[in-house]
Amino acid sequence: MSAIGRMTCSISHDMRHSLTAIYANAEFLERHDIGASVRADLLLEIQEAVLAMT
Repeated sequence: MSAIGRMTCSISHDMRHSLTAIYANAEFLERHDIGASVRADLLLEIQEAVLAMT
C-alpha cells in the first residue's frame, strides 16, 4: 500500500508540472500583444509538455 501511495504521489507531481506549463502558456497565448515568434515558442512549450505527459 505504501509503494502505491509513493507511486501515485510521483505521478501526480509529474502531471501537475506538465499541466502547469500547459495552462500558463495557454493563458499567455490569449494575449494580443505578443508577436508570432513568442506565440510559436509558447506553442512549442505546450507541445513538449503534452509529449512529456504521454
